[in-house]
Amino acid sequence: MPDFHSLQVSRIDRLTEQAVKVTLDIPNGLADSFSFLPGQYVTLDVAVGNEKVRRSYSICSAPSTKGTISVGVKEIPNGKVSPVLNRHIKVGDSIECMPPMGNFTWTKGSQGSAHIVLIGGGSGITPLFSIATTILESNDSSRVSLVYGNKNGDSIMFLEDIKTFEQQYSSRFEVVHVFDQPRKKKGFFSSKTMETILHKEGLIDRSLLLGVLNSMNVSTDTAHFYICGPSPMMRSCQQALKNIEVSDERIHVEFFTEKTDEDKEAAILGDMDDAFDGNAMVQIQLDGSSQSIEVEERDTVLNAALDNGIDAPYACMVGACNTCKAKLVKGQIEMDDQTALLPQEVEEGYILTCQSHPKSSYIEVDYDA
Repeated sequence: MPDFHSLQVSRIDRLTEQAVKVTLDIPNGLADSFSFLPGQYVTLDVAVGNEKVRRSYSICSAPSTKGTISVGVKEIPNGKVSPVLNRHIKVGDSIECMPPMGNFTWTKGSQGSAHIVLIGGGSGITPLFSIATTILESNDSSRVSLVYGNKNGDSIMFLEDIKTFEQQYSSRFEVVHVFDQPRKKKGFFSSKTMETILHKEGLIDRSLLLGVLNSMNVSTDTAHFYICGPSPMMRSCQQALKNIEVSDERIHVEFFTEKTDEDKEAAILGDMDDAFDGNAMVQIQLDGSSQSIEVEERDTVLNAALDNGIDAPYACMVGACNTCKAKLVKGQIEMDDQTALLPQEVEEGYILTCQSHPKSSYIEVDYDA
């Protein structure tokens, strides 16, 4: 299981009134542990009052930035961790951080000289910004198009960097901003916008997306699409791309929050047990030691492990990341949602323990595998 490491905050940049970029120093001895691919995330363990709370945040810096790692954090109303990181954390403070993880990635050469289309909403820009930076810095032939939705110009994260991309990489980068609540001039009879940023109005839905892709001359036969943002936007964009026959392997998605039922993909893994009565004995292998616990069918393996004092890895608790991933060695489980796992990982028997309910009387789960 990856360990948490204490990293010092070296810089805090205000991106919008509700968002910051937090930069953490990586000691030389941890450089290998904190190497990452663009699009990955880290899990932070943050003190909130008298408790420690874990949250995952996407890395917004590029792998070429040595010695530091940066995350973008947008403050969530009534959130626990994001207000602390936005308003209270200071340069010099230490934060417990787990090494990078995640499958929502781009690697040089993996898609040739492709057209990469990034579709982001709100703070969903964070992993996309890392991907865009990496591609533009390291690949002279790939083209990057960004479709970025926000309420208005005031809520655009990384705005100055995006403007720099437009100037520095004018032949390879383009952006279309989409505002659903553009600022208007005051006055009862006024409907004129105050926005100085060229934009389209509305939500990023099927109709708007297809129009933008057409204006960008995107070849849907060869382009790769990376989508991250609110679930309704992601669902609409995925379906729009599938309707125009974009293959699944060229559509990459990253969920930040718990999915709606229609976005989830349940799965049953392992061998049946006719003797199962709704209660299971689960043997958990973690950090070289083994412990057996009882788990009811209505509970998840992760919740039961935590309730029994086992320090199992976790972050989001809603199946949006794969921090709680473990291998099912024996028995059968049912996952409420498997979409954060790669198909190959599911075939190899890996499960998300925060989504996994017992379906046999005896189960073995290995976090060390």
